[in-house]
Amino acid sequence: MILFTPNLILKLDYLMVNLLKSLFYWLIKGCLKIPNDFCPSCGSHSLRKNGTIHNGKPKNECKKCGRQFVINNTKKTVTQAQTDLIDKLLLERISLRGIARVVGVSWRWLQNYVNHKLAQVSRKIKVSDKPRGRLTIECDELWSFVNSKGNEYWVWLAIDRKTREIERGSAPNLVRHAQVSFVGCYIGDRSRKSAQKLWESLPPVYRQYAVAYTDFWESYKTVIPDSRHRPVPKSSGQTNHIERI
Repeated sequence: MILFTPNLILKLDYLMVNLLKSLFYWLIKGCLKIPNDFCPSCGSHSLRKNGTIHNGKPKNECKKCGRQFVINNTKKTVTQAQTDLIDKLLLERISLRGIARVVGVSWRWLQNYVNHKLAQVSRKIKVSDKPRGRLTIECDELWSFVNSKGNEYWVWLAIDRKTREIERGSAPNLVRHAQVSFVGCYIGDRSRKSAQKLWESLPPVYRQYAVAYTDFWESYKTVIPDSRHRPVPKSSGQTNHIERI
């Protein structure tokens, strides 16, 4: 036997009212076909399909204001804190895919971000004035690839052994925090032509007076004057600074 107390009657009344409201809403919606989707700009329900985006999600266009949008968009905005963390991780020489996983951004977005940073770096290296006298540089080349190992590139670098300080003028923070000054740089293959381009990228004072320590790669011998060329093995320690890059 159920005792209908005043509190129970009030609860049942409340449930019945909500149930009737829900039924009434679904009946009206079914008859009038009220859409769930609306324009995020003007709130209008008057929409039309407008193709798809790159990942296949349907795109809609508002008939009232012309706004194009994706319903239930999952795209996230990268915060300033995330970009600051990315700048720090880039200085640690972590792979781009590793940074993307740690920070929680897409690899494509990160690649575009790095490309934008690189475009801001001055292509001209500013080197402080050097007195005529004994200058010492260390030269080396390193291998990398773009997209696939079949598309390989060699980065030729020359560093002033004494200064080892950044001197790149108005370079962005991504480069300004580095602790090395490249007095010469060239990207190409591993031929004599690339070695010549590296030598030509050096400021005149280095080409005229600097003693250059390199490994035994043949291309260096054909470019650097014999009187100032010092080919040495890695075990000699004469190219330690450039080898650590």
